[in-house]
Amino acid sequence: MHVKLILGMFILLLGVASAQQVEVNDAGGSLTSGGQDPVPGQPFLRTVNGSIDFTVGGGPSLPFALMAGPLAPTSFTDPLLSGEWYDLQPLSAILLVDGFGGGGMLPSFISQLNGFGEASFVFPLSTAANGVEIAFQSIVQDPTISPLFLNFTAAADFLVTTAVAVTGDDVVMNYSIPSGPLTLLGQTYGTLSVSTNGWIQFGGGAVFADPTESTGEFVTGTPGGAPAGPIVAVLWEDLDVGNGPTQAMIVEELMPAMIRVTWQNADYFPSTPAGTLRCTLDFTGTEPHFLMDYTGYQAATPPFEGLVGLSLGGGGGTALDLVVGGVVQSTAPTGAQGLAVFQNFDGSGVPAVAPEAFDLAGLILDFQISAAGFVSLL
Repeated sequence: MHVKLILGMFILLLGVASAQQVEVNDAGGSLTSGGQDPVPGQPFLRTVNGSIDFTVGGGPSLPFALMAGPLAPTSFTDPLLSGEWYDLQPLSAILLVDGFGGGGMLPSFISQLNGFGEASFVFPLSTAANGVEIAFQSIVQDPTISPLFLNFTAAADFLVTTAVAVTGDDVVMNYSIPSGPLTLLGQTYGTLSVSTNGWIQFGGGAVFADPTESTGEFVTGTPGGAPAGPIVAVLWEDLDVGNGPTQAMIVEELMPAMIRVTWQNADYFPSTPAGTLRCTLDFTGTEPHFLMDYTGYQAATPPFEGLVGLSLGGGGGTALDLVVGGVVQSTAPTGAQGLAVFQNFDGSGVPAVAPEAFDLAGLILDFQISAAGFVSLL
């Protein structure tokens, strides 16, 4: 049956689901990117200098159709589809490939799976695509599903961004700031070293990801073998963002002088869920702020380890219990004590802070560097 007629049926659909991306991949029809199945609510991230890439799968040499468009607020089905779901907006989607009756925006000769039951697509991107979000879903002929013999794949959602995303364990990325250097206490920094282990260092000289938190390296600003410089420890710990398709470390410039780093769905190494951590470096005002967001932290049993804080790398600082009874402990030390404010949850630091389980879940901490050159916690 012609796919255009099938799509037209959805104007009179009889079944809906109060969720997006209901359909899942199976052997008779699949759409994957990088070998990974789509995960509802977690778009595949692509950078403007990269490409959207995916593979349609099914039975060898069978015809298929490919649609593109926005995800539907609710997914749709029809009794004739035998439990298959359509996840795109019916009136907004476009037909790229139609192997059932001709048509589509792309040549018809690519509308049949190869002898291995696959068809791969790559769409190059450019800066003009920044911010675009688009989903793809395919329909594959499947002789096992009567009466229409059509198998709907999962819908893969892609978000195009200027962000840089990396995955893996113990990865350090030297990130060049797109809009130009940040100025901090008279020094300019055009590059940041960003580690999958939860820290950010100004200067870009780190040579390894340094999974072991160190109070000494924190106050001197030398993690990962970097020359001394300011360091932000959002959760310096042995983290891993390489265990699944929804995990990544994402660095993006939200606007000039404002950068956000996200450790998305991170694990404590090797595979204990920690959740999502974020830090926004805000240099848009006269005094920079460092917002550390733990509202996505989800560890079931937080460990007695990890280092959190902000250091200018001058060798001094104040260790304190950052949160007591759920209340952030504001502080504004001066002199050598104002060179860093932090807590190492293993209890190390001066003055001594008793070891405790990580207790920042659900909170946002606002660190600031004053014009006088001291770190404070607001």
